[in-house]
Amino acid sequence: MDKLIKALAIAIILFFVILAVVIGTRIDQYTIALLAGATLGLIIAAPGAALITYLAIRLGREETRHPDMGPHYGMPWPPPGWFDYPARQPHAYRPAMDATAEPFALPPRRRFYLIGEAGQATEIEPEKVDDYLA
Repeated sequence: MDKLIKALAIAIILFFVILAVVIGTRIDQYTIALLAGATLGLIIAAPGAALITYLAIRLGREETRHPDMGPHYGMPWPPPGWFDYPARQPHAYRPAMDATAEPFALPPRRRFYLIGEAGQATEIEPEKVDDYLA
């Protein structure tokens, strides 16, 4: 079984080497340089990423270990509390208003005009719009 695995591994490696040579002879030189640069970048970045991942996992595990503590069982939530808010002063929340200020008034109604074929403008009243559209 070991001989079969070794022979299969060598055959796979040899296949990919021959495939790389065949493809490499047909690819432009700039493309090969680009692929080689990307491959070298991955080879250089992979150990650093693996080290950072390993350290992050290891530090995360150390923070969660507490051998001196026994098992921790969850406690039920306390009943909801009843809050008694202090009495509000009625004048505290009212905006300051001038005694002479007028109440809010709506803006004047917009005017709409219908321009006829000769260029004359006719004012349209909102209630009679359907008459003009007919």
